Amino acid sequence: MASTDEINICGVWDILCELPKTIKTICIVLTIPGDRADNNKNPQKAPASENLTIDKYKYTIKQYWLVFPNDDLLSIAILQQP
Repeated sequence: MASTDEINICGVWDILCELPKTIKTICIVLTIPGDRADNNKNPQKAPASENLTIDKYKYTIKQYWLVFPNDDLLSIAILQQP
């Protein structure tokens, strides 16, 4: 999924406009099931730093992966109700 999905610049831009200007780095944490960890070795496509400038403030994006065993992930999952 990480290789086909990308981090949407409009969504990041909306978040940046609401954050205090003291924040310079946006950390995105992707939660990955243990059985799919091998499929997520590359970061998602993200906006370049030059596209994340508001006034004189330049931001960067860092990505992290949190890999859980499947049973642990299910125990903390938020299930969508129909």
